[in-house]
Amino acid sequence: MRALAAVLLLLLTGCTPSLVGLTPTPPAPPPGAVLHFRPVLAVSTSTTPTSITGIPRKAEPDTAAVAEARRVRQDPGLTGETVPSFSCPAEDPLAGRDDPALPLVTCGRDGSVYVLGPAELDRSHVEDAEARGEVVEVRFTVPGGVRWADFTGRNVGRRVAVVVNTLVVSAPTVQEAITGGSAQISGPFTEAEAEELAGRVTGG
Repeated sequence: MRALAAVLLLLLTGCTPSLVGLTPTPPAPPPGAVLHFRPVLAVSTSTTPTSITGIPRKAEPDTAAVAEARRVRQDPGLTGETVPSFSCPAEDPLAGRDDPALPLVTCGRDGSVYVLGPAELDRSHVEDAEARGEVVEVRFTVPGGVRWADFTGRNVGRRVAVVVNTLVVSAPTVQEAITGGSAQISGPFTEAEAEELAGRVTGG
């Protein structure tokens, strides 16, 4: 019996390395998001508010749909004097494919319609992003921090929009030039949504 037990122990021991060597497949990283910081030129609160949950995925590269959406919503002549009539789509064909050099008509998470100026900063200016509870802290690169300070300094008393995949996720009013090289994105986020946003901003 002792000999049999020894043989079984050796067999089990011999199998152990192959079991230990197996590692679970890591979860796929969240898909990256197109991030822009734009000045708010005008905003119209929706009379029939719709709640947009989560961060939209980047739209498929449908050339015709994107071109038409840009034609309608990215007129170079947009000044913000009036807010065009626009209904927020359930799935935005322009999501993540708007031209940052042009003004933009788009929606907020509550269904409000925004007219935004050309983007002043984008994801290339971001060093890192981290969720802290229901807030996302964004740390800029050195050039990004300089650009952010200049942007906020020129827009004291005005609203600036944090736009992720063409959706306004936050649009705070600037109280003073922000020179610390970082920014906080706050909004009606849950902790899970803040984690998702941070991952999408820094994702691949």
